[in-house]
Order: sequence, then structure tokens, then C-alpha cells
Amino acid sequence: MTIAGAESRLKSRHGLVALWLVGTGAVAVAALLMSWGDLPGWDDPAHLYKVFLIRDGQSVFWDNYWYGGGYGAITYGFVFYWLAQWVPAKLIVVLAAGALPPLFYVYQRDLWHIDDVWPSWLFAGVLAAYLAHGQDPFVLALALTVGGLALLARGHPLWAALPVAIGVFVNPMGFVVAATFMVADVLARPGVRRRYLLFAAAAAPVVVIRVLLGWAFTEPGAYLNQTSQLLIYLGFALTGVA
Repeated sequence: MTIAGAESRLKSRHGLVALWLVGTGAVAVAALLMSWGDLPGWDDPAHLYKVFLIRDGQSVFWDNYWYGGGYGAITYGFVFYWLAQWVPAKLIVVLAAGALPPLFYVYQRDLWHIDDVWPSWLFAGVLAAYLAHGQDPFVLALALTVGGLALLARGHPLWAALPVAIGVFVNPMGFVVAATFMVADVLARPGVRRRYLLFAAAAAPVVVIRVLLGWAFTEPGAYLNQTSQLLIYLGFALTGVA
């Protein structure tokens, strides 16, 4: 089979199903290997702690166990921890990570008319490795947000607002990351601006509520608190710009 023939098959409906199955399987294998090797993701303990809080009946607005108390899950997002009461957390992230590559392909194909499948297949590989970060709520939030973009690309702006609205209460960083695509869409494709206006009108109230919650329950903190950390991320960003 030629390369062109293989690409044609990968672009078909069966090819998208294969992308979904292979991506899901790769993440599942990575999760199993980490479990067998007793290798937790970097942030897994923090997420397990928040799952425990909700399971123990603690409020998402206040954490009695954190030293003198703290604003529990509300400043981060609580939907993932609520779901994890009934569905194993790793199963949630495996399903979300497996869905992301085909959702991204649908978005780029239907909105930008780019039918190159290889970025989505590479994305599937990145997600399998990304599991080591332990950013499970972020992966779910990103899957919901990209799912919204895929619905938007297919001409369903009001339905698109629903998963995006849920995603901001899973982890708002999913929305922040995908906002790069949204801004590019509006600036570069005038034909979708009316669609985006309906989408924004439906999603804006939920985003505003999330911003107000973040402001009301804000706590002082620092993330890039070391010069070496700052230089690493700045160098990575400048490389991306170049």
C-alpha cells in the first residue's frame, strides 16, 4: 500500500475509529505500566487528596484538613473529583485522552479544512507520555473544550458551549489553552464569526461565574518561584515563537 493510500484510509471514518482505539489503548497501557511499576504521576497525590475530601463529605469551598484550612477544590475545579467518586480516576483520564486526538482532527478538518491526520496521531503519542505529569483533571477539561470546538466546527455553536462550560469547572486551564485556537479562528476566519458569537453568548455566563469564583476564593501563591524554572519555561516559549 502506498503512503497516499494509507493516508486516505486514515482520513476515513474507520481511520478515525482506529485513531480513537489506538490512542485510548496507548494511554491505557501507559497507565498500567505506571501502576505496575508503582510510578505515580507528578500531581497524582494532590488529586487523590481532593478526591478523598469530597468522598469524606468535605465542602468543595473549604478544606478542614489543610493546615489552618484552605479553599479546597473550588479554586482548581471540582467536577473531576466529583466524577471520581463513581468512576475510577484513571479510567476517566484514559477515556478523555483517547478522545482528544480524533476530536482535534474533526475540529481542524471542519473549521480549517486541514485533513492532515499525522498531527492527531502524534498528539495521541504525546498524550500517552503526558500521563506521567498526573494532570488528569486538565486532560478531561481539554477533551471537553476541544469537543466543544469540534461541535462548533460542525455548525453547532449552542451545543458546543455545553462541554466548554463543564470544562471550566473541571480545570479552567483547559479553556485557557484552547482559547489560543478560538482567538485564531475569529481573527483568521471571518466566516465563523457569527457562529462564534452564538457560542460566546451561551458560554459567557458560565465563564464569568467561574472567574468570579476564582476571584472570591483566591489565595496567594507562586508557581514559577525559582529562576531556573522561569528560564526553562521562557526558553520553551521562545523556541515555540521561533
